[in-house]
Amino acid sequence: MTAAEPVLEIVDLVMHFGPVRAVDGVSLTVARGEVTALVGESGSGKSTVGRCIVRLLDPTSGTIRLSGTDISRLSRRAMRPHRRAVSIVFQDPGGSLDPRMLVGEVVGEPPRLQGVSPRDRRIRVAEGLTRVGLRPEVASRYPHELSGGQRQRVSIARALMSEPGLLVADEPTSALDVSVQASVLNLLADLQRDLGFACLFITHDLSAVEYLADTIAVMYLGQIVEHGTRERVFARPAHPYTQSLLAAAPVADPGRQRARTRVLLGNDLPAAIDPPSGCRFQTRCPLAVDRCASEVPALRDFGGHTVACHLVADDGTPPDVRAAVREDQDRPSDALTSDAPSSPGRTS
Repeated sequence: MTAAEPVLEIVDLVMHFGPVRAVDGVSLTVARGEVTALVGESGSGKSTVGRCIVRLLDPTSGTIRLSGTDISRLSRRAMRPHRRAVSIVFQDPGGSLDPRMLVGEVVGEPPRLQGVSPRDRRIRVAEGLTRVGLRPEVASRYPHELSGGQRQRVSIARALMSEPGLLVADEPTSALDVSVQASVLNLLADLQRDLGFACLFITHDLSAVEYLADTIAVMYLGQIVEHGTRERVFARPAHPYTQSLLAAAPVADPGRQRARTRVLLGNDLPAAIDPPSGCRFQTRCPLAVDRCASEVPALRDFGGHTVACHLVADDGTPPDVRAAVREDQDRPSDALTSDAPSSPGRTS
């Protein structure tokens, strides 16, 4: 693979479940050694994208390329040689680890399927567990005997046993206690730096995004509405939805937190079975105009920063949601606010 060729390339990915349009035309690339965050509320379709990438779901249409190879339509048998190229870490380690298998068997499953001898498997399992901060003796225990953080480390060890070029991390810390979330994020950052794999990090936790990601793709109701570098998105978010997500993310400084403008979004996330016409965000956007309801906004490129919003000026100047939002402390609890106790999206 040449240096310019991405590890992952998605073109116009569509995933419908009958009338439910979970993913509706997503295009995205992830380069070698890069961490791309896919951000959005629960119901936005981001986890469905991750499952399509690893072919747990067969996409309705579109193209998925791993290191230049189109895997979109491969049969289960034809997909086998490509399984080593991509791995996934799920949100709930308790549900993704077979409770009837010892940890050593769980972590050793990928090399077993590759025909590695039992002796070499034991060596690789011990190395894999050590790499994620667990003692080799953990191999003789069952998953239910471990803490949530330890189980997620086992999941990460298993995912990396085949030395994938791409790791899909689907909300890897949201099911963990707050006290261990930071340690797992630190582990992922260290492993990604040391091993050099590409990572698609699916999350609603913008604090983790700011710490880990190189680029950020913001997803709303099955579509990507903004994509750019971490620095650009955090410093100058262009889409009103991105601005709302950032305003909802708590900051560590109590003074700054109290001084921030509240950004309120009316209504719940619309159902994917009947998405709004025009811009899908227009039913909740404080800045929406008539054009937003009648015309689908195209993704426009502003020097590598792409945005799908009619209200972004031709020179890339973004609209300011905060200037249009009324301060109203009595809005319904389903509004999205900067002082809300929870993250901007529910768990996926």
